[in-house]
Amino acid sequence: IRDSFSTIPFWGFGAKVFPLANPRGDKFHLRAVNIDSLAVARNLRGIWNGTYRSRDVAEFMVERVVLEFEKPVPLEVAGDAAGSFTRLPLALHDEPVRVVDFFHPVKHA
Repeated sequence: IRDSFSTIPFWGFGAKVFPLANPRGDKFHLRAVNIDSLAVARNLRGIWNGTYRSRDVAEFMVERVVLEFEKPVPLEVAGDAAGSFTRLPLALHDEPVRVVDFFHPVKHA
């Protein structure tokens, strides 16, 4: 099982991997996925555009959650290895982090 989570719908290169995520919302999208590489290949279009649904994908909208595993599992943050864990508490921060959005720059009058 692979767990992933995000506050924004897009993963990279326009892939809408977290279609329920709302960047201005009060929850984040958590997905628990239990599919193999062949199923990913067969369903790549739906996974890419955010329409893929399956009994093997559990979707949650949460404010906070604790992921617990029997054995250590690897953690990846934004594509970079970040160690491993057996217990990972996750929660939204009280204040949003302001970042630069190069795709939608602010227009000055």
